[in-house]
Amino acid sequence: PYDFSNVEESGSVIDKAVELFGGIDYLVLNHASIAVSLIIGNENYQRPEFISKTFNINVQSLFELTFKALPYLKKSGGHIFVTSSINGEFPLGPYTLYTSTKHALNGFFYSLQQELLARKSNVGITIGALGAILTDDIKA
Repeated sequence: PYDFSNVEESGSVIDKAVELFGGIDYLVLNHASIAVSLIIGNENYQRPEFISKTFNINVQSLFELTFKALPYLKKSGGHIFVTSSINGEFPLGPYTLYTSTKHALNGFFYSLQQELLARKSNVGITIGALGAILTDDIKA
């Protein structure tokens, strides 16, 4: 298991993948910390440590994984798939902190996509803005 709240160490996932498989063809970024509550009146969600940890997991660790993987993806003509959320396109429900992290992801990866296109890179990016996925924790 990896602790994606530790941004510097999150890139070790890429090192391990390269060690095991010799390179990287696809990078699927599909991890998040979901803070589901109204932020006003929730002192825990307003603590700088909680906000920082949420952004480390939901945003900065994905940046780190991407930066570490890009040289291998360029070599293989690979692809990045970013699991985002419909909340990254427009806010829904009591997900203020989560939504802000998804906006940051979308802004970064849409911009990176344009940068790669401008450089005529062979690396592709898909941002999946998924809707609600009902689980035992999230009821309709």
